[in-house]
Amino acid sequence: MTAETTPADTPYAVLIDALAAEGSRMAATLAHEGPAALNRPVPTCPGWTIADLVAHVGSVHRRACHVVETRAQRGRAFVELVVDPPRPESLARWVGDGADTLRDALRDATPDESLWTWGDGRNARWWARRQHAETLVHRLDLELALGSTPEADPALAAEAVDEGLSNVAASGRFHDRVAELRGEGSLHLHATDTAGEWTITLRDDGFDIGHDHTKGTVAARGPAIALLGALTGRGPVEALDRFGQTALLEWWIERSGL
Repeated sequence: MTAETTPADTPYAVLIDALAAEGSRMAATLAHEGPAALNRPVPTCPGWTIADLVAHVGSVHRRACHVVETRAQRGRAFVELVVDPPRPESLARWVGDGADTLRDALRDATPDESLWTWGDGRNARWWARRQHAETLVHRLDLELALGSTPEADPALAAEAVDEGLSNVAASGRFHDRVAELRGEGSLHLHATDTAGEWTITLRDDGFDIGHDHTKGTVAARGPAIALLGALTGRGPVEALDRFGQTALLEWWIERSGL
């Protein structure tokens, strides 16, 4: 990817390879740390241990893979598939294998192929974007739980920001506070190390998200990984340069996180 590539234009093949790479990175980290690390808490996912985090990631990969492989048109294919994680000593390989299998299933599909999704865009590309972002964010969770400072390719971090914002409205189906995202004002977000700019405009009945370069009621700028961290609760808003009514940014974050 280049600095001229906007997040929404990320090639399908890049997304699915990046998804698998994130799974491999999680697997390698877990293998290095050993089973003893599985009992550590994950501060960014309250109530979870690392074992819970890995079980979640591997299960979601396998459910998404089932949707893609069967070309499912209904959500039952995702929610009703039973996935039993292996014993702790096998979790590292299991999470890597799940990401690889999902990558292969997505490779066998075309980006525009019709599939059930819970968000806007009923196709395989939606799943590639969603699972790349999901895996990247949970890889951040893992590394933060282990005391590391996570890093990511700026363009791919911006892609995850864009994907998350594009699904905020649809996530209101299972996050009640999304319904509160309405009113007055606007937010302008800007990645400083890659292409990525977003304007969120609140309305009486919801909000619009665009890529205009306009002045917002609040503006926040910083590296794409810092934007992703702040918007998903994996990093402090203080890592961003903020201007204007900063309370509006915190209000949005509290209600919009996937």
